[in-house]
Amino acid sequence: MANVITALLFLLSILFYPLIKIISFSVNLNGQSLYPTISGALIIVGCFMLKNINKINWNKWEESIPSYLTMIIVPLTLSITEGISFGFIVYSFLKTIKGEYKEVPLLVYIFSFLFILRYIFLK
Repeated sequence: MANVITALLFLLSILFYPLIKIISFSVNLNGQSLYPTISGALIIVGCFMLKNINKINWNKWEESIPSYLTMIIVPLTLSITEGISFGFIVYSFLKTIKGEYKEVPLLVYIFSFLFILRYIFLK
């Protein structure tokens, strides 16, 4: 039911897109149009996400390094996808090097491989 309500709210938000375009301005940065009007909501979402940092095991470098890279690459590249992809790649790589490759789900390896292919062929 939550998914249906979320989908309906996303459809409803399409109606507000023209309003956002009227009251805000776009800033072109490297060919990408950014709207500073939504930055307040993004900051609040970021704060909600950061409350889980204390759950990261900072003593295990094979878990803390990918977490840190994910957190730092997202704002530096202005892309959540870039941060998550680096996190997946580094996590699976470090777990494999440490010999704990059986602890990593197969789906993480598949996504890591697909992210690597993305960087090889799309960049």
